[in-house]
Amino acid sequence: MELDARLQDKLIGTLRTELPKLRLSDAGRLDIQSMFDADRAFTAVLRGAPSRLKEKIEAYVGERPMVSLMFGTLTDELLLLSPEAKAGKSRLCELPQYSDVEALANRLLALLTALPNQYVAVVELPASISDELYKSSAPPILGRQLAIIGAWHEKQSGYPYPTSDVTEKPPQNALMSLLGIAALPTTMSASGQPTIDAQPPSRRSHLYVRLEGYINSIFSPQPLNRFTTLLKAFFGLAFGMEVLESGWKILNSDQLLINIYQSSADDFLKIEEETIGDNTSALIRKVSVSTGGRGRIVQDLQTIVHVLDMEETLPQLVLAGRWLFDSRSNGDELMGFMQLAICAEVLLGTEDGGEGVTAMLATRCAYLIASSAKERDDLVTEFKSIYKVRSKIVHRGLGTLKENERHQFRRLRTICNRVVQREIQLAIMDGPQHQQALKMAEALRSYPEPKAIQH
Repeated sequence: MELDARLQDKLIGTLRTELPKLRLSDAGRLDIQSMFDADRAFTAVLRGAPSRLKEKIEAYVGERPMVSLMFGTLTDELLLLSPEAKAGKSRLCELPQYSDVEALANRLLALLTALPNQYVAVVELPASISDELYKSSAPPILGRQLAIIGAWHEKQSGYPYPTSDVTEKPPQNALMSLLGIAALPTTMSASGQPTIDAQPPSRRSHLYVRLEGYINSIFSPQPLNRFTTLLKAFFGLAFGMEVLESGWKILNSDQLLINIYQSSADDFLKIEEETIGDNTSALIRKVSVSTGGRGRIVQDLQTIVHVLDMEETLPQLVLAGRWLFDSRSNGDELMGFMQLAICAEVLLGTEDGGEGVTAMLATRCAYLIASSAKERDDLVTEFKSIYKVRSKIVHRGLGTLKENERHQFRRLRTICNRVVQREIQLAIMDGPQHQQALKMAEALRSYPEPKAIQH
């Protein structure tokens, strides 16, 4: 990342001034208050930077670049020093390793100018998906941001191969013990389907997500937040396309692991293991391929990866996928209803406020997905009725849903799924790979006709 000479001089000057002020806590770590005091001075200098540069820095390391990037690095380094080496020291620069302030300032600024680092985050897909891909002899599904690669494929250029010898560096068992995570046993779901852990090694497949920015063990929210968004969008769109469905609860509730690799050319170094949040892990563990999705899973997953690559022009589909996922993973049905409503609003495009918003959403929805004039009229009426429930939740503090409102919840999910399918169909027709888009659109046309609305 290029910084002009004037900005670099200002940042170096700020670091020279602020680094000697950094205090150490009694535990030998950087004092939080002194970190944020220094960060304010650093951020003040960046306010004068070009807006595009500020956007890049925020995308890579967040709104507090000194805390996330520089102090995160120093914190990692301090953890490696023995307590004896830090004993009696109250400031960072009293330590011999950091006494040369000029060298330290230049080293930390170099971290900023070297951004973004490139990473690949890898998570194992549920056995139901892997099994269908294996039986279909699916090729690797490779996109710009996401990829799906099976153990039966050859190693793909640009991606780490998650074999046991790679994932054991650093030792996985030691880290899992540190985090209090039990080994992942083979289990069966309540419906008798194998869970994510029961797949034979030769049939396993993994989802790869490309990330950029900066990751360390303490302050690294941006790349991992990005991973969460893309992971949820991937599964959410798969739910919307009805190729995947949520099965029964499983017996194993362990959190899923993400293996994070830093990439340089075709070399990969495993730097981190993280766990995926409870609700997200629980839903992914319950995922199975729908009956209707078994014959088209390869085509549909190719479509999803392709659509996510079009994020710059179609951000609403990524956001809608995430909201669809969150609605399904939320144990609170009221919040799940609201998340579905947000998904509908993201897809159908609303402006803030205004009394005609519901009517506008209803009309847009009906004209987008209806297959007849009668269904269009019915959809307008039904959509308005559904949004009365949303209004009760927001404006009256509705505590629970009655049975008829739960029915409307289910109908809203169906409507959102149909809107997602239609929007994807329209999106891929505008995509750069037109022949591939035509095949995808043809696959979408083969979906079963929607059931007529029952009143």
